[in-house]
Amino acid sequence: MELSAQHPTDVSTELQKQNKTGRFGMWLFLAALTMLFGACVVGYLIIRFRLSNKIELGEIQLPPVLWISTIAILLSSLTIERACGLLQRDRIQKFKQQLIWTDMLAGLFVLTQIPGMALLLRKHQHLVDDGIAMYGMVFMVILLHAIHVLGGLIPLGMITKRAFTTGYTAQTFLPVRLLTMYWHFLGIIWIILFTMLFAMG
Repeated sequence: MELSAQHPTDVSTELQKQNKTGRFGMWLFLAALTMLFGACVVGYLIIRFRLSNKIELGEIQLPPVLWISTIAILLSSLTIERACGLLQRDRIQKFKQQLIWTDMLAGLFVLTQIPGMALLLRKHQHLVDDGIAMYGMVFMVILLHAIHVLGGLIPLGMITKRAFTTGYTAQTFLPVRLLTMYWHFLGIIWIILFTMLFAMG
């Protein structure tokens, strides 16, 4: 039976169940990703400290363009949270506006990652020529995060399309909330990675 044909109380109860189930599933997914990124961080730290006698901490500099990536993902985390909050209050037009801002900032993040990773590869080749094959680990950590951002662009695009076609309401906000949780996670992971790589090289 469809929700629209049910008693209002039954509909509310069903939506609450879906909300709890969806959030629980997302938390499990984020826990798995936390272990994945955690393993990458541990691997990087082990390699980094083993090579500390060859490369001093902070000697390897990240490309400046990655600062733009950092600002973009932080701002996109703010706009998607604002979009979700507006949707829950049924302020649909402002919700759409914030969603578009999120799309543009997410695109900016990806576009700045491309030249950033190209510069990392170039720097890595220089280190390999010097007999230090460590910078590839930095590249792989950033690439792994970028891949998950690209994966997030797919549901972001789908949600944006639906927002401007069939639409969302305060009662059907769950997909937006789940994406918001995922996007916040990516933002937190990026800040941790960027800070670690910036401080340690």
